[in-house]
Amino acid sequence: MVTGLTSSAAQRKTIGFETEKHRPGLGQCLSAFASCFPVAFLEPEYNKYNKYSVLAKTQDQSVQVQEMLQNLSTHIPHIEKLLTEIEQVANNGVMYVEQPNVYDVDLPMMCSYLAYWFNQGPDGKKAENASITAVAADHINRIFCALLRMVRNHVGVENAPWLCRTNFFAVQIIQNVTCDPVKDYILPIAERLRRMSEKAYREEEHMRTHPDDADEGTVAEDNARLVRDTYAYFPILMKYTDLHRAQWLKTPSWETDGVYENVAVIFRIWSQSQHFKVG
Repeated sequence: MVTGLTSSAAQRKTIGFETEKHRPGLGQCLSAFASCFPVAFLEPEYNKYNKYSVLAKTQDQSVQVQEMLQNLSTHIPHIEKLLTEIEQVANNGVMYVEQPNVYDVDLPMMCSYLAYWFNQGPDGKKAENASITAVAADHINRIFCALLRMVRNHVGVENAPWLCRTNFFAVQIIQNVTCDPVKDYILPIAERLRRMSEKAYREEEHMRTHPDDADEGTVAEDNARLVRDTYAYFPILMKYTDLHRAQWLKTPSWETDGVYENVAVIFRIWSQSQHFKVG
């Protein structure tokens, strides 16, 4: 969405600078907007059934007004197009530095949009007779898997500030997830965080026992990334685990046991480390 704005204003440096400067804030605003706006603006084909949409009364408007509304709607991406672009970024391993707009704007907005409209859709509890949205469990599963893949790709990466904002928009969709992402996403992230924790703790111990032979700056940077990634991942893990804990205890698997084991190691290191605590 913002990518199109940036490309269209490529020759106007002021707009480009302001867009880059306030991109995270723009994403937060669009996310909040998408979580409460009563019209499914990413699905214009259903707006004629929504009593709150101006498109529901276009037949009563003049030709000029109809053309204006049509022109405005062409600048808003469709839900399938936006979701597919996010999935492509995740699947192709496109990093934050390459497509920051997707991470800072498109992803938060899409999560809020899907979380809000799921209850109004065919799989939701408040579905109406006249369809005003097509958001279903499949959309929730797709965005959740794409989100986890993005997190997995950025664990341990230096330039990934979007991880600091993940829990604000990611947790709200988890209650409607129907797929099982443990084996492919949740467990690999836990394993990677465990390896990072063990490495950071070894370096910390080496610095404590050999202060003249250690780089305190490197230790601090490693722990800062570890804290960032932990705080990005754990709220998602805790919410998902809380919803499936009874099932995991009743029918355990090596994947779920692996998640518990890796998290236990991370918490043990957390309790022993001085730098991990400070973070």
